[in-house]
Amino acid sequence: MTGNDNGLTIIELIVVLLLAAAITAAIYKTFPAHQKAIISQEQVTEMQQQLRAAMTIMQREIRMAGYNPLRSAACGSWMLTARANEMKFAIDITGGESDGIDNDGDGYVDEGGESIYPDGDCNDTNETITYSLYTNPRGIPTLGRKASVSGLTQTIAENIQAVGFAYAFDADGDGQLDRDPGSNAIFWAIDADGDGRLCLNLDTNHDGEVDEKDDPAGQALNPPVAIGTIRAVKIWLLARSEQPDTNFTNTGAYAVSNQRINANDGYRRRLLAATVHCRNMGL
Repeated sequence: MTGNDNGLTIIELIVVLLLAAAITAAIYKTFPAHQKAIISQEQVTEMQQQLRAAMTIMQREIRMAGYNPLRSAACGSWMLTARANEMKFAIDITGGESDGIDNDGDGYVDEGGESIYPDGDCNDTNETITYSLYTNPRGIPTLGRKASVSGLTQTIAENIQAVGFAYAFDADGDGQLDRDPGSNAIFWAIDADGDGRLCLNLDTNHDGEVDEKDDPAGQALNPPVAIGTIRAVKIWLLARSEQPDTNFTNTGAYAVSNQRINANDGYRRRLLAATVHCRNMGL
């Protein structure tokens, strides 16, 4: 025989096996990195979706703050808390009857089953709203929404590392947001001590923004103004990925109201900010 036309020689077989082994090893080596990249991208996508959805919900509801179509004095002040990391406000959207009839048979014309119209107070379900952060039972930082009556905290978005607020006001009642006479920049202030008055201006460089260029300690607002004069709210949400990425280091600095978050870990983060003008408050 001069050759083997029907199969492979031992040498050829060894070469084929070695090539197959090399290709298989290369695949196994790149697969974990590829899988990590996919997981990281999925986490970033989920983080951004939650962030946008949470901001949309907050904007829509805060824009309704002070809604009082019956112009009833029973609602009192629409703004109840104006802290840097917590906001509580009132709206009158339920409690009144559409037909004045006890449709649910509970002996009262109330919100028991037929309540879908304003009733002149802010004591019904979903009429006093609080936004703040809490840690859920799984240890995850969570943006929560707490409604009146039920007292339950509803999850708006998970893995929200920080929430921040700052408030613009019309203390002189001229229908315009008050401005710093020295710079003509709108004041962005907070109630730092919880006494119901805005006392700390966060825009310390007077450029109309609150960011990393400002001193987080703020400047005293003199004189302080009642939180009932608030007419616009600036919101910040800082989200982070669910898990850290071992191939990534985040060294970013984030300004969230009067908070400064300096990262030094593997979590990916996104900061989203928005300004809401409370359209029921006369501006």
